[in-house]
Amino acid sequence: ILVFDNNNAIGYDTAEYKKKLDGIKTRDGNIGDSIWVIAVFDTLISCLNENLHIESVREQLPGRGYIEAFNAMKNPSITSQPLDLSKIGKREEFTLKYYSEFPEGSQIWERENYDFLFSGILEVSRIYFDRKRQFGLLYSSYVCGRLCGEGAIICIHKIDDKWVIDKKILLWVS
Repeated sequence: ILVFDNNNAIGYDTAEYKKKLDGIKTRDGNIGDSIWVIAVFDTLISCLNENLHIESVREQLPGRGYIEAFNAMKNPSITSQPLDLSKIGKREEFTLKYYSEFPEGSQIWERENYDFLFSGILEVSRIYFDRKRQFGLLYSSYVCGRLCGEGAIICIHKIDDKWVIDKKILLWVS
């Protein structure tokens, strides 16, 4: 936990941090074995609606194959849709819950109100593909605290029927 003096971070209060960790309920007393919960926006976002500066992305694309996918990002006729968490594979390390299940506004960060380890907020766009569905772009942001997170465009392409991440174009960081 950061300690401030005149709005300047001057150090960490490790005793307070330890108290917070000790107060978190875990399955067997070991925080490393606990399941983390991530709040995921209920709807896949549209890159046009997020005030993203996607024009700066064009010059950072890793290859020409991404141009069609980039143009699809700018197409206002492509709309977003609700996200179905049941279609996302289960993981042992974390659980996904809809953002709408959490308190609104800054109250979401009041972790002492949860009986689980709250990890942060994930926001994802739909995937914008080229015509042949060999290249794709999507926006993703993850916020892990009031002043902690990043947003990026993720460039993916298909190799032998498997999707591979080519590049992550960082748009913002906090």
